[in-house]
Amino acid sequence: MLKHALLGLLHYREMSGYDLEQFINSSIGHFWHAKLSQIYRTLKALEEEGLVTSRFEEQEDARSKRIYTLTNKGLKEFQDWLTTFDTELDSTKVPFLVRLFFFGMVGKAQIEAQLRVWTDLHQRQLAYYQNIHIPEDVSSPDDLFFWKATLRFGVMYEEMVLHWLEEMKKDLGIV
Repeated sequence: MLKHALLGLLHYREMSGYDLEQFINSSIGHFWHAKLSQIYRTLKALEEEGLVTSRFEEQEDARSKRIYTLTNKGLKEFQDWLTTFDTELDSTKVPFLVRLFFFGMVGKAQIEAQLRVWTDLHQRQLAYYQNIHIPEDVSSPDDLFFWKATLRFGVMYEEMVLHWLEEMKKDLGIV
């Protein structure tokens, strides 16, 4: 997935690995993340495949940085990936649900404490999403629409989890 995410981001403009990390954190980071080491490792592989090229750019008062550019082959790879249909649902792993599955074996105080922690975590995540401001000066109105759609998914997911937690607490008599 990171391979195609990087190709897509490089479609907007040429960037360094650090620039790509910043772009990821400020755009798709609410549903996909990558460490800088993963980004550089993937960029190296993309260059070996001929999907990107790189050049060094000198900087005043700093080390030179490697700038990556999407090649025609990389653009074709990205466009082919975009038009490939997903035929299976993504598998979801939620470690908390495994623990919750066995909550019949613990006392009410422990259950209440765990549910409060999880509620707090999801309230903070919802607030984080609600404070993300997508720049209006994106490359196209279509980009803006779909960027906002991914953010709305995050907001709606957190709202759903919080609603589910409130229902569970009510059913358990936890206020």
